[in-house]
Amino acid sequence: MNENKYSNGLRNMSKANAILNNEIEQIEQIIQPALYEQSYDFNVEKDMNENILKLTMAINEKYPELSKYIEEMKETIPNKINPEITTTSLKRYYDSLKTMLDNYIVEQAVKKEL
Repeated sequence: MNENKYSNGLRNMSKANAILNNEIEQIEQIIQPALYEQSYDFNVEKDMNENILKLTMAINEKYPELSKYIEEMKETIPNKINPEITTTSLKRYYDSLKTMLDNYIVEQAVKKEL
């Protein structure tokens, strides 16, 4: 009788494992594209760094008065929870530099018109 309970227990565990494995596979299929999106592409990193460098150099050469604000930008400070540099953080930093420059150029044009 104990062997029968043992056998039934093993069969139930096997069924439960099969169900769990199936659920895990389904979840992996769902998240796999997200994992690929999060994977770090060094070509993208290189391009983003080049764009940031070009924009920073242009600001320093043409609008040196903005240079002091670059160091103060919060996007340059690593996130304490996740200090890793990602393509998303590089993009956010580039966008903030571009926005700062664009806003400054517009402000200067408005001042000249006044």
